[in-house]
Amino acid sequence: MTQVDKVIDPLQTPPEPIECPWCQSKYAPRLYGWHERADDGHYQHRYTVRCLNCGAQGPKKEIGPHAIAAWNRRADDADRARLVAQAEDLRAASRITDAKLTGDLEMARDRIRELEKQLAWKEGLIRQLTEVDMPALEGQLATLQAACAGVT
Repeated sequence: MTQVDKVIDPLQTPPEPIECPWCQSKYAPRLYGWHERADDGHYQHRYTVRCLNCGAQGPKKEIGPHAIAAWNRRADDADRARLVAQAEDLRAASRITDAKLTGDLEMARDRIRELEKQLAWKEGLIRQLTEVDMPALEGQLATLQAACAGVT
């Protein structure tokens, strides 16, 4: 049993969800319940509080009031500072990843340009080979062979 589970007595009147920590909506947070299949194949109740305004969702609990209590719990200053620091680290990592992806994208674009040039060159060669006048070449070859035969 978690600390949150000990705080709420399921026989008491359940508390109301307080405002959403993300969008500050006072009326949008609502308790949702559903049945979920457990590993042993049996169905069990699950509850969570979800904000209808922004979609934020609290932790899943087996008892509705516990889900509300978990939603209503707010981080203290130490937790908040730690979470802000983690968010800043994630933003920095995201910027680094974006820069790396941008660099990789530029390298890929350069390679595509290089391959397109090679393709154009090869297509030009193919076009030249297919446009050759074979009867004229055969005539030139016969003339050269006759000239060579007369030289020997």
